[in-house]
Amino acid sequence: MDNEFMEHVENTRRFLKSSATIHVGIMAMLLKQSGINTGEKRFYKLLRENNYVHNIKSKWNLPTQKSIDLGIMKIKKRIPVITTKGQFFFWMLLRKNDMNNILNNEKSVISYLIETESPRECG
Repeated sequence: MDNEFMEHVENTRRFLKSSATIHVGIMAMLLKQSGINTGEKRFYKLLRENNYVHNIKSKWNLPTQKSIDLGIMKIKKRIPVITTKGQFFFWMLLRKNDMNNILNNEKSVISYLIETESPRECG
């Protein structure tokens, strides 16, 4: 296995083992630690520009129906949070910045994890 694929596997394991939702600012910090040059304000801007959160004043930075339907964001105590699925999704999105690669890589990494680990260890 090449190093890039194994890096995907390790990050996927981390996201799959997490059951917690996290604040957008924490997600930005995790992305920064993963080598993606972003911060909370820049990450929110990206979310607004790509219709993952609203950009109208009355719903500023709240998840759109698109994000909620995808299961990548939700509202918790009137604060937008990123789900476990969303953490993996946004990491892949920003890492490759290509939706086709995201879908293909996610499928192959998940398949690898299913083949090599018991369900108890993955979930």
